[in-house]
Amino acid sequence: MQNIRRPRLSAADTVAEQLRRSILDGAFPPGELLPSEIELAERFQYSRLTIREAIKTLSSQGLVRVQQGMGTEVQDYRLSGSLDLLPALLRVRRGEDGRLSGGRDGLLRDLLEIRRILAASMIELACERATPADLRALRAEAEAQRERVDDPAAFAEGDLRFTRIVLGCCKNLAVELTFNTVVRAVDTIQKLVESMILHMQENLAYYELVIHMIEGGDGAAAREAASAGLREMDEYLLASIDEESSHHRKDEAI
Repeated sequence: MQNIRRPRLSAADTVAEQLRRSILDGAFPPGELLPSEIELAERFQYSRLTIREAIKTLSSQGLVRVQQGMGTEVQDYRLSGSLDLLPALLRVRRGEDGRLSGGRDGLLRDLLEIRRILAASMIELACERATPADLRALRAEAEAQRERVDDPAAFAEGDLRFTRIVLGCCKNLAVELTFNTVVRAVDTIQKLVESMILHMQENLAYYELVIHMIEGGDGAAAREAASAGLREMDEYLLASIDEESSHHRKDEAI
């Protein structure tokens, strides 16, 4: 399986990423002022213009507030941030070896929970708004997935297409944009991608269940059934991550 590649960052994005990490991991707590532009330029060996662009990025994400004549104040991201911070938070929470710890008690649990809530709500809306054309598209994609079980990369792409067709059934732009943010965060977690690939047959059965629920048109029942099924899958995944983390800690102790 191919690892997910992140695009090469510009100078301003590189500075913003390092400052963002420092803010999110608590090195710069809320209420504290960032070093001045001159100090940051010297620290990162970039121009003040680059530093200014980086600060502008952090400001747009709700991480800092620029106060003329006073400096750049760090904000409490829990009060001023948005879902767009999820991928960055996940990068911060990883260990030096790239492992994501804290399965049941950490950010991964939170991410799976919001994904589950969103997915269940999507299916509920799809029950109410899906057209015959939408259902034909879902069936066609589900059938095509059966031909991709020997090609993990193609199966993963098909899984996303199936989900986006369900998303299109909702006829709700706000849901689509929220979904995009969650997907960007999920795509940074290799373990989630691997889990989906290891359970392709279960995914095929899930596609059929989703289509059956949407065809049934009972949104409330579909939401409950989808939430229960996804919760079971998420609990299994969290348990496997916690077990892997436990084994890794024991290996390090030896």
